[in-house]
Amino acid sequence: MGRISSFNFRDLDGWGPAINIRLERRNKTVVVADSYYLFSPYLYAFLNGYLNRPVCYSCPYARSGRVGDITLADFWGVRRFFPSLDVKKGVSLILVNTEKGRKMLESMNNNLDLMPSCFEDAVLENWNLAHPTVRPPQRDTVYVNLDKYSFEHLAKNEFRCPHKLRIYARRFIVATLDYLHLKELICQIVRR
Repeated sequence: MGRISSFNFRDLDGWGPAINIRLERRNKTVVVADSYYLFSPYLYAFLNGYLNRPVCYSCPYARSGRVGDITLADFWGVRRFFPSLDVKKGVSLILVNTEKGRKMLESMNNNLDLMPSCFEDAVLENWNLAHPTVRPPQRDTVYVNLDKYSFEHLAKNEFRCPHKLRIYARRFIVATLDYLHLKELICQIVRR
């Protein structure tokens, strides 16, 4: 079949996070799995908190008073604040929590493209910066069911998005608007 040339757990090649596996075959790279997260049973369960450790639902570090010098995260929703920013490969968020963290960031300033923001903006779509994950009801049975049933059974019956068609339609509309360069215009109108 060929050797695996890359495996991306949450790939940002395209719109939104996805599982992406590429194989190298006869000096040619072939994509063998490419699944948007809501259509991937594992990623759907993972991102909806079904698979979290119990402590994640009461995490003492999911708050504004953070213990580290800096906090690194994905900056979900960054286009709301920086509409012209190219986000196709993702945007990192750096929270400075202490004076030592500020000095560390200043020492790296020449190697980074930084745009100032605030905690209140960052937390709007980064819920876990300020709050632990809400324990979904499925978490109470997911590991018991993994012992009883195959992953394939759970993928079909529990780890699936209940509204796939709406999501697929939304992705199609957003991609079409992006292709026609109308998405930024609509975002600007909505922000007014």
